[in-house]
Amino acid sequence: NVKNEQTGQWEKVPYFAIDDQFPYGHGEKSVFLIERKMRLKIEEAMAIRWHMGEFGDKNSNTISQAYDKYPLAVKLHLADLESTYLREKGTSAVK
Repeated sequence: NVKNEQTGQWEKVPYFAIDDQFPYGHGEKSVFLIERKMRLKIEEAMAIRWHMGEFGDKNSNTISQAYDKYPLAVKLHLADLESTYLREKGTSAVK
């Protein structure tokens, strides 16, 4: 709830909170959880680890090395960008 400064009344507003019980990092956590059920090739692990590129990663100084060595990581990141910003938002003529 938030107090409306003009009316002085409390109003309900939508919100959400995240309580991450395993704050391991998005890409790292994905690799960790998958590896609990199946083995990944190094190239697959690197692609999953870096699929979001530098978004939300404070220690991204190794991303260039990963992309140079593992082209699959670049491809998965590009696919993630296309899915997020073009296909899911409905802003692309790509079908």
